[in-house]
Amino acid sequence: MDDVQVKFAQLILAEILGAAMLLGGLYVSMRNLNGTSHLLFEGPGIGIRLTNATPGVVIALVGLALVYMSLDTKVVREVTTIDSPTQTIPGEKRTGPIARC
Repeated sequence: MDDVQVKFAQLILAEILGAAMLLGGLYVSMRNLNGTSHLLFEGPGIGIRLTNATPGVVIALVGLALVYMSLDTKVVREVTTIDSPTQTIPGEKRTGPIARC
């Protein structure tokens, strides 16, 4: 597999896992499974604080973030061309069996 196929497989897996976490978290929240969770995230210019939330809400938020990040990622494909060995660039010196003096 080349790099683009590996990156595509990783993104598909991240989307499936994120969707499963999102749906599982919503299911846990709807079933009213009790418990408390504390979530604190601070970054440059942003801060999130979630206290006394059910675990389902936290799982759903993590799944939503995973899906968002995987959908926002771009896959870059590079196209390379191979020049024929008979072409030369002015001023280029060749070495090896093809070299001519």
